[in-house]
Amino acid sequence: MMERWFFRILAVVLLFAFSSSVSLAQCAMCKAAAEQATNGEGGSYNSGILYLMAFPYILFFFIGFFWYRQSRKNREKKEQIERQLKKHIPSYSPN
Repeated sequence: MMERWFFRILAVVLLFAFSSSVSLAQCAMCKAAAEQATNGEGGSYNSGILYLMAFPYILFFFIGFFWYRQSRKNREKKEQIERQLKKHIPSYSPN
């Protein structure tokens, strides 16, 4: 159940990340600088903005991935301990 949830969220994030081929959204100052730029420097502004925008999303993805993986390992360890306790102590019941 948890894996389905994780993969659905991942699919939505990837869909939004790769759905727009070019994003030209800029703040007013960047737009003015890009309009005044010559020799294709305006495209460099756009690329820089997209690069700066993508880094936090990548960082959050990796943090979430490692958090999910660690919680899954902890859950498996807990279940293993409960199985061992139940095997050795028949009256044991987890809360």
